[in-house]
Amino acid sequence: MKKKYRALTALLFTAALFTGCRMDLISITEGTKYTAKPYVFPPAESAVGPRYALTDRLGGSLPAGDYARYNFTTSVSLQSKTGAYSFTDCQFTAGLGTIDGRGLSGRTVLVDHCYITGGVYFEYGGQKDWTMRWTRIVGDRKAFRPAGVESQQDVTTPTPCLVEDCVFSITLLGTPSNHVDTMQALGGNELSFVRVRFTTPGPYNNGVTGQTSSVNANAGDTLFDGCEFLESGAFYYPVYSNAPNVLFRNCRIIKGIANYVYPDNPYKATFVGCTDYTTGVPAP
Repeated sequence: MKKKYRALTALLFTAALFTGCRMDLISITEGTKYTAKPYVFPPAESAVGPRYALTDRLGGSLPAGDYARYNFTTSVSLQSKTGAYSFTDCQFTAGLGTIDGRGLSGRTVLVDHCYITGGVYFEYGGQKDWTMRWTRIVGDRKAFRPAGVESQQDVTTPTPCLVEDCVFSITLLGTPSNHVDTMQALGGNELSFVRVRFTTPGPYNNGVTGQTSSVNANAGDTLFDGCEFLESGAFYYPVYSNAPNVLFRNCRIIKGIANYVYPDNPYKATFVGCTDYTTGVPAP
């Protein structure tokens, strides 16, 4: 495991008492870049995104480098690239797959104070390190797909990713798919989401619109800290999780049509200090 990552191991007495589970040790991997703060809500939409006037430019296949104060009018592709990328105070308005990082070449990416429509996609092995801060994503059925290849479901290969102080949501445009999730991780490892709001729009329409959840967290060693999972009536369960060592801590979750968490996956996530978004009672 990379040196800049440390294992945070906590004995979850409280979780065991409330859920009846065994009082096991759970190892959650957190990046050292994690910004520790007293718990606060995720930021308002008005607080995220670009802070300055932007200059239009084409996207396409970009070389490594620093990109600041641009409005990208076509999708940006980082496929098969190497090196370091930085996008600061940028806007991506090209639609589906606006930032496409799929591929198996190592690289580092920073996305800071950006606004993205369409979505961000990359797959496991496709990045050395991905960091996103103070960014708004409005995706088409999937806003953020940070790791994983659906056919392989690798939950052990490190795909270090830190997302903090962001606002993610989706639209229901396009053709419904098997899973419509605001965040969908179909594999991967070492993901941290800190003070992030995930919103999936309703109402649920018996599979026609295809909403599944706010987050589909099938990535190992994943942390959600101080996050919110919203939109009542959009799905049966706001949270799907099926990977080892997934921790939800100090989160606010709105109850779905059936319940908070899909119950039938082999791996069970751990919830500590989480509450119902509407009532404030412990959840799930």
